[in-house]
Amino acid sequence: MKGLLSSTLRRHALPYDRTPIGGALWQRLGAGDVPTGLPLLDCARPPRRDEPATVDRALMTQRLVEYNASVGNPLGDEAVDALRTNGWLIVAGQQPGLLLGPLYTVYKAVTVLRLCRCMSSDALPLVPAFWVASEDHDLAEVDHYHVGSHEFRADHNELRNAAQRPPVGGVSLRAQRDAVIADLQQHLPPTADRRWVIDAVAQADFTNYATLFTSLFVQLFGEGRFVLIDPMRLRDVLAPALAQVVDRLDAAHEAFARGGERLRAEGFEPQLEKLTLFEIVDGVRRPVRDKVGGDDVRREPERYSAGAGLRPIVQDNALPVAATVGGPSEMLYQWQIDGLYDAVGLTRSALWPRLSATWVDRFALNIAERLGLSAERLFEVCAAHDRAGALDSDLSDIEAMGDELSRRLGELDDGRNRKLIARARRSIAYQVRRVLRRVQADRLNDAGRGERDRRTLWEAIMPGGAPQERVMNVFELIARHGRGALDQWIESADPTTIAHEVVVVQGEET
Repeated sequence: MKGLLSSTLRRHALPYDRTPIGGALWQRLGAGDVPTGLPLLDCARPPRRDEPATVDRALMTQRLVEYNASVGNPLGDEAVDALRTNGWLIVAGQQPGLLLGPLYTVYKAVTVLRLCRCMSSDALPLVPAFWVASEDHDLAEVDHYHVGSHEFRADHNELRNAAQRPPVGGVSLRAQRDAVIADLQQHLPPTADRRWVIDAVAQADFTNYATLFTSLFVQLFGEGRFVLIDPMRLRDVLAPALAQVVDRLDAAHEAFARGGERLRAEGFEPQLEKLTLFEIVDGVRRPVRDKVGGDDVRREPERYSAGAGLRPIVQDNALPVAATVGGPSEMLYQWQIDGLYDAVGLTRSALWPRLSATWVDRFALNIAERLGLSAERLFEVCAAHDRAGALDSDLSDIEAMGDELSRRLGELDDGRNRKLIARARRSIAYQVRRVLRRVQADRLNDAGRGERDRRTLWEAIMPGGAPQERVMNVFELIARHGRGALDQWIESADPTTIAHEVVVVQGEET
């Protein structure tokens, strides 16, 4: 992405134990406590591993060059030469969320880009790559974006209650284009970069979620800066690694059970419930019910697909992946499946946590300073907000009703609609809490107890009660803080430091 570097950034690195972000694993990593068996990347050394026998560099390079050219991301000669010869990938991935999804998607990509810059050499060229998880079929994960407290959700009513949904890479967004543009025009802040955002979205390819994602990704980062990977277009490349996994699937299931026990012994909850192999039937991904062998995958590669627990193993061994970047949950499930690699006779990439940041402007920092908080103490407003927000009795009654509704929904869980019920319970809890806290804050402010500043700051760093990076969209960030500010952060981010950054945008220099 090209823009004027006109804003001054002030950056403050916070340990994870001083933020509500990241969770226990990142707190430990930030403190230098690497759990035994976690294959963490050593940023001081080249990330070497033996090249997997299932990598076919000629076929891989041909397919990646063809695919990237088809989505307007022609790869440069240097990247193509590296793919053909001795280059390795550093990769991150994400479902193709509407307008790139929350900020953490961009943070993953920036981490990959910066690691390649820091660690690449002539002897070991490192190529940034991003896996666009187009095969995912959880529409509710990708069909929305936020601007401030406003949520836009794409209209797919014909699919929401369908027994079998196509992968998101097959869900059309053409009918949503005008609604998305109108929504952005109405809700984006009226700043100098708002026009750029709307023009970028208007020029994007709304054929489906994957094409919209890739076209916006290329506009954001520039042509050829990343190797984009779409598994729906690379099944022949992925098949040899997937076939080897399928040949030893029983051993993989045993190792998977041990991996869950290992996480529990370290004090973490397993992130994955099971391993799943999918079959593509009439354009829909369905769990395989019958016995399938590796020869079936080799013979009909377009027919089979790896689920979340098997996908990293296939990725690492169909492509020359040196390191994989992920968020807190991904790091945990990648650790959970560590034993599967040995069980199926394949090798793995190293892991590294993505960058993490909260953006504030001078206005928000002024509020913090009025409350006696520096940028380094910014998140203390969350605890103050919780203390000040103890609910009045009538609101507590409503909260109890919400809890009871959530409990009753939980009783409906017979295993067939688990994800749907879990999403409903999370949504109800979030909306009830959001409304009650807002009403309570208004009451405190009306009573002269100075709640308005706390609430304004809290909403800036925890919109809707969630960390900014899990809610805010990168195009809202650009509209609020400017293309130049994001460019400046991308070009100077340090991916080797495990900490959460507070980025203060000071405005244009004079």
